[in-house]
Amino acid sequence: MLGLEALSRGAASSWFVELDTAAVAALESTLQILLAPAAGAVARQTDSRIFQANALRWLAKAPMATFDIVFLDPPYATGKLAELCTLLARGWLAPQAVVYLESSRSQPLPALPDAWQVHREAEAGDVRYALVTVRSS
Repeated sequence: MLGLEALSRGAASSWFVELDTAAVAALESTLQILLAPAAGAVARQTDSRIFQANALRWLAKAPMATFDIVFLDPPYATGKLAELCTLLARGWLAPQAVVYLESSRSQPLPALPDAWQVHREAEAGDVRYALVTVRSS
C-alpha cells in the first residue's frame, strides 16, 4: 500500500494491481477518503486506478503506461519477485525509473535485469528491501 503513501505526499497518480478482493475493497475505500476534498476545498484530481488482477498476468500484457516509481511487494512465499522484475523491464518503466523491492529476509535479492542497479539494500525484522535504479536504455 505504498502507493497510498505516495498519493498522500503529492504523487499525481498511483496504480494498484491487487488480486485479493478484500484488499481491493480496502484500497477503494481508502482512496475515496484520501482523495475526498476537505470542507470548502476542490476535489483532488488523480489518474489513480485499481486493477484486480494477478500481477504476473497483468504485467505480461503490452504496457499500458510507463512508470517512474514502482513498488513490488508480492506475497513472500510465492518467490515471484525475479519474474515480476523481468516483466516490468519489458516496457513498463520510464527512463531513470526507481523500483522498490520487498521480500522475506530469508530470501536473497533476485537476479535483476541488466539495466537495473541496487542503490540501497537493507533488512528490518523479517523484511529485506532494496531500492533499485533503472538506467535509461
